[in-house]
Amino acid sequence: MALTSLSDLELLNLIKEKSKQERNLTLEVINLIREVEKRRLFLKLNFGSLFEYVTKELGFEESAANRRISASRLIREFPEAEEEIRDGSLTLSNIVQAQVFIRREEKLKSKGLPREEKKKVMDLVKNKSARNAKITLLQKFPEQVILNESTRQVTADHIEVKVILNEKVISKLDKLRGLLSHKHPNMSYSELIDELTNMAIRKLDPVEKGSRTASRRNATLTVKELDPTKNESQRNTIKVKSSLPPLSEIEGPDVQRLRTPASAVESSDVQKSKTPTSAVEQSNKQSSRYITSAVKRAVWRRDKGQCVFKESENHERCGSRFQLEYHHEIPFAKGGQPLAENIKLYCKRHNIHRAITDFGKEIMQEFTPGSVT
Repeated sequence: MALTSLSDLELLNLIKEKSKQERNLTLEVINLIREVEKRRLFLKLNFGSLFEYVTKELGFEESAANRRISASRLIREFPEAEEEIRDGSLTLSNIVQAQVFIRREEKLKSKGLPREEKKKVMDLVKNKSARNAKITLLQKFPEQVILNESTRQVTADHIEVKVILNEKVISKLDKLRGLLSHKHPNMSYSELIDELTNMAIRKLDPVEKGSRTASRRNATLTVKELDPTKNESQRNTIKVKSSLPPLSEIEGPDVQRLRTPASAVESSDVQKSKTPTSAVEQSNKQSSRYITSAVKRAVWRRDKGQCVFKESENHERCGSRFQLEYHHEIPFAKGGQPLAENIKLYCKRHNIHRAITDFGKEIMQEFTPGSVT
């Protein structure tokens, strides 16, 4: 079609018609996204979230993906919103803004908003520009002004992170700067955050904790009491102190009762010093839901702290590092043991997905209310 051949009226009518078609097409995509989420198909493709699927598999830019996902979830809760999106009275941008304010309000109140309240918020942003919608929402929820956060790429290696902190948090950060001032005088907030993240990783990362345990074994050496009855070489014998501190549980509460293995079989190096002395003790250990630190560290190190879910050998693994849980290839309820070869790291979504595959939606609904749709 040669656009230059169109009259002014034809051009205006055409762009109006195409805009309507675009909204209808967008709405079709939104409804398809909603059905994909309902069937949890993105998990079968090894994506840890619907957002990751929409951006990586469908190729949407992040903000566009967020708008379509928000709209699909709004339609799920308010079916009447579909027609409002179709006729343009409710835009995708305003849907996102309204839902952000709703989530923040729920967080501030520590409880969910009733459906009627959510509907009122959505009505506030109808037939408004994005700017006017934001002003209206800020007037409705003035306490939320301080909650805005953003990131911006400044160089190839640096990202600007904008957050607004209250005085209590600033006071804590300044106190930490003081405590670390001998080691790091005149510390900037950027340097402080770097130091704190390193400290947190050393404390929380199972592989890091395992490495420190091994280091303590080698570093905590005590020379035995000199015994005149021993020869020179015996008097200088060195004893290595060994202690394995308990590793904090990384177990998903949603599927713990089904997924957590029954026995507490130690890894081979620990087993030598902790072999049960009787059949009764062995039986007691097998009825325990405890997972040993040695097995956790071995699994975490092997799986590199990432979700290793793969729907099939032809797919890439998920790779998510968010909400990781210990998945049991043979579930505990089906006799699975806590051996490293039976345990894998899965993100929470894929752990639930596999549990649904193993036990069915009805059973899992009891253990994960709200997570199974």
